[in-house]
This record gives sequence, structure tokens and C-alpha cells, in this order.
Amino acid sequence: MELDESTDIKLFSASTLARIAEQCNAYAKALYYWELEFDNDPRNTIELLIQTNYGLQQPEAAEGILEYAKKNILIDEKEDWYEKLHRWKDALKIYEQKEVYDPNNFEILKGKLNCFRNTFDWENLSLLVERMWDQYQQQA
Repeated sequence: MELDESTDIKLFSASTLARIAEQCNAYAKALYYWELEFDNDPRNTIELLIQTNYGLQQPEAAEGILEYAKKNILIDEKEDWYEKLHRWKDALKIYEQKEVYDPNNFEILKGKLNCFRNTFDWENLSLLVERMWDQYQQQA
């Protein structure tokens, strides 16, 4: 689209162009547009930048974005950011913090199961499965 003189690329937002680039598997170009969009809307593009950098096998860049966001943008960390970076222990900490307020939330429990599985913590995985099974039997 950038090379086509008949297309006025300024009609499209950076996020639209990034999504189009992703659909075409042009991830480096998508990263370029997500970075442009980050200047306008950093809160909503952090996760997309992390995902795109990790997809481009640039985990250091993805981690750098995460660290920048934690220090400068003051947003709540999301466990799936850490999961995308394969930082299972950090994701588990966030799941455990959320579990305090909502102990029976299936998505939180499922996330914890995934973290235990990926850290090879079979004992805690087994205990959590047993707890979930007991809760299921009590509801049935």
C-alpha cells in the first residue's frame, strides 16, 4: 500500500495498517506501525508490541517494552504478558494476587494450572486439580 501511488495511506490509522500487515504475515511492518501507534496510545498497544516482538523472535525487545510500561506508564500488569514471554513464575504471582479476590474464578485457576505445568511444578498442579475437582463435585 505504501508503494501504490493511487492509495492515500494517510487515510488509514497506524493500528489499521498494523492489523493489515499482520494479516499478510508482514510482522516487521506490523511492528513498525504498532510502534507508531504506541506514540499516540501507549496503554492499548503495549500488549500488541510484546506479542509482535515475541513473534519476531525478539524476546529482549518484548521484555524491554514490558519494563518500560511498568516504570513509565503505570498500568496494571497482565498475566498474559508474562505468559507470552514465558515468564511463568511472574504470571503465577499475578494469578495468585487475583485469586485472593476471586478464589473460584475458572480463568484464574486455569492460568495457574498452565503456570504450574510450564514450571514442572507437578505437586502444586496436582493439589490445584484436586481442589478444583472437589469444588466441581460439590456444585454437581
